[in-house]
Amino acid sequence: MLAPHDSSSANRAIPRLQPMRLTDILDGTFSLYRNYFRLFFQLALVYFATKLCLGLLSRFVFSNLVPSLDVADLILKIPLEGTLRTHATVFLVFVSSLFTGFVDNVVLLLIVGAIGFAGAFCYLDRTITPSDAFRQVLRRFWPFFGYIIVWYPLDTFGWWWVSRIPIMIYLNLGWWAFGEMVFLWMTFIGTPLAIYLGIRWGFGALPILFEGASLATALRRSSELVRGTWWRVCGIYAAIFLLWWTLSIILQTTADVLLQLIGITTGDNIIEKIMKMRQFRENPGSFSFFTALPQQSFFSFLIEWLTYLGIATLMLPVRAIGYMLLYFDLRIRKEGFDIEMMVNAHESID
Repeated sequence: MLAPHDSSSANRAIPRLQPMRLTDILDGTFSLYRNYFRLFFQLALVYFATKLCLGLLSRFVFSNLVPSLDVADLILKIPLEGTLRTHATVFLVFVSSLFTGFVDNVVLLLIVGAIGFAGAFCYLDRTITPSDAFRQVLRRFWPFFGYIIVWYPLDTFGWWWVSRIPIMIYLNLGWWAFGEMVFLWMTFIGTPLAIYLGIRWGFGALPILFEGASLATALRRSSELVRGTWWRVCGIYAAIFLLWWTLSIILQTTADVLLQLIGITTGDNIIEKIMKMRQFRENPGSFSFFTALPQQSFFSFLIEWLTYLGIATLMLPVRAIGYMLLYFDLRIRKEGFDIEMMVNAHESID
């Protein structure tokens, strides 16, 4: 563990208890991740193991309920056949997917919370183990779970719709593509509101885990930290997200090309997928996404899936560490957290 007075270049790369600019937060994110890689990677491995178990369970359910894995064809048969068995099969597949997706997201956010909590200790040069971080998450499980229920849908809804804009521009789709007025409402009203509340309440996890606050107190604390600097916080928040997303895409594309070069997978690479999107725009009637999916052996599917899962696991701590540093930056700017820590340090010495 690096000491606060350590003069090494690695330690100086992490701003200690001082206001940080965007570049400081980004540099500090990777410096902190590099210096405590073993700790963060051990925490992220829990996500890998959980995702692996859920993925195999989902694969087992699909293989037994829908041997052909042609879910689209099965759904299309409902209005034609309308048999009870077809309805029951689709319902079981839907429930299974919903359950595994919900568990996956909850476990993911619990692990992200543990990473953020451990990152806070590392930032303050305190010793912590992976088991300590998970114990704190379990100790504060219900307030933190309540925070997940409140914040995660807002964050996911807002950024999901924003990410659809480049696809719409690329496909040259007009607003008619949404089909219904409800989607227009969600786009023009729901998306800005979700992003606004997602940023305003986006720093409630650490007050729950690090400060022991209740859910209501955590949301209020987050709002107080963001108040008056919403646009700055949103910009840094988006920059951290874009950095994580860009690095993930680069690694996934590189892995996709390498797997095809060595002959493990034969699926579409990223360029072919983009061309198929263009084909869909030019002639939607002659293109079916489901029939265009490449057929893969289980071994090929497993190798590709494990590779992408490994990349996701490796990149998982990046956003959590970045948002943790932004949280402390806001506390230092708004609450004088650096002065508080210095006073506590002097009192402990005395």
